[in-house]
Amino acid sequence: MLRSIAGLERPTRHPIFDAENGVFVPPNRRPIAMVFQSYGIWPHMDVFENIAFPLRRGRLKMERDAVRVRVGEVLEMLGLDALAERPVITLSGGQQQRVALARALALQPRILLMDEPLSNLDFKLQVRLRAQMRDLMHRLGLTTIHVTHNQAEALETGDRIAVMAEGRIVQIGDPQAAYHRPENEFVARFIGDMNIFPAVYRGSDAGMARVETPFGNLDAQLTSRDGPRDRRGLHVGDSAGRHRDRWRHPTGRGQPPNRHAWPHRALSARVSCTRS
Repeated sequence: MLRSIAGLERPTRHPIFDAENGVFVPPNRRPIAMVFQSYGIWPHMDVFENIAFPLRRGRLKMERDAVRVRVGEVLEMLGLDALAERPVITLSGGQQQRVALARALALQPRILLMDEPLSNLDFKLQVRLRAQMRDLMHRLGLTTIHVTHNQAEALETGDRIAVMAEGRIVQIGDPQAAYHRPENEFVARFIGDMNIFPAVYRGSDAGMARVETPFGNLDAQLTSRDGPRDRRGLHVGDSAGRHRDRWRHPTGRGQPPNRHAWPHRALSARVSCTRS
């Protein structure tokens, strides 16, 4: 997906064109910058030159004084101004990733693409940097497409989340909807911890499904207004279960919940039907 947006791949369907002229735009002419998982910085250059190089050689071809000003702005923005003359190979992983981000921001792109930019960092540094990156993108008002397999990272940094399976978007929306109201079992299992158990659909009323489970009858929120097409079986998941007990079905460990210990409003009936 990122390669298609950047122009490195041509989609077989729904190609990405220049909206005004209706033509394919080559990668070097797109107002897009990318931050790679492996940083992609030049080890033989210092911090300043890593950021300045694409400004001199890329589509902008800026003059020397303008390059110095632009690099100085992004170094200060990311707290790297004291490291401008340091060789990048002497920096920590977090500092190197900030250099890669500074190089991308120096181009003043209309769209910033990020390919798992924090996956090579330790956990504490990931948590700190993703909060800083989210604040920075909001302050700049920059459209950012951030690809990650880290669910917590996606939920914390994204204003909208698109969950993809086998190259297709299976759900898109705000993080709260993806976590509390997953469209199907795949999204529910992928986004976070879920207690999932079999249930039989017995009808719906005012957006709430009546379902029969091994633990009694429960009410659950419906994703589809009409209910599941296959009424012989479905899965019910509790996306809030991770915040209470750690009960799992069907291992038998722990006590099964009841309607008093497990509020029905926390349950989510999904259109994940089975024929079993």
